[in-house]
Amino acid sequence: MSDSSQPKDQQACVHEFVPIFFTCCSRTVLILLPFLLCSCAEDGPYEKPTMEVTGRVLVDGEPPDSSVQVTAHPVSVDKEHPTVSKCGTDTDGRFTFNTYRKGDGLPAEEYKLTFMWGQANLVSATYGGPDKLGGKYSDPETSEFTVTVVDGEGQDLGDLELTSAEQQTSTPDDRR
Repeated sequence: MSDSSQPKDQQACVHEFVPIFFTCCSRTVLILLPFLLCSCAEDGPYEKPTMEVTGRVLVDGEPPDSSVQVTAHPVSVDKEHPTVSKCGTDTDGRFTFNTYRKGDGLPAEEYKLTFMWGQANLVSATYGGPDKLGGKYSDPETSEFTVTVVDGEGQDLGDLELTSAEQQTSTPDDRR
């Protein structure tokens, strides 16, 4: 006779149910665990405080007829919390830097600025092609444009004058 007070057919049901129950619970816990862990984390990734930095690009004395990509390269790289700050000019050549969100600016740091005047490809959502500035302003090592962002102070860089590749290669007689 069985030690249990339940009939044998009910004991069999219970024994079959227990492994299925724990298997289902284990799967549910494994599925929900990443979400539970994420909800215990901080609000998001670390973000340095940023200050608004604006300016205007002029090419051959005029606003460019399409967007120029402006990139701020930190002079000293923060290996723990590196940032990439870029923006594009609007139809008047004006820009505001983006680091974490559109228009939020730059963290306090010294930067070298580079410029690339390519073409937007709406189909592939990329920006590239031949640089209408001839690559003259694309290397942070040789850039003549620097900005030092001070904590708590936004700044307007004013007009940044660039020369198109066409004007760089023409002679004074060609420009008349």
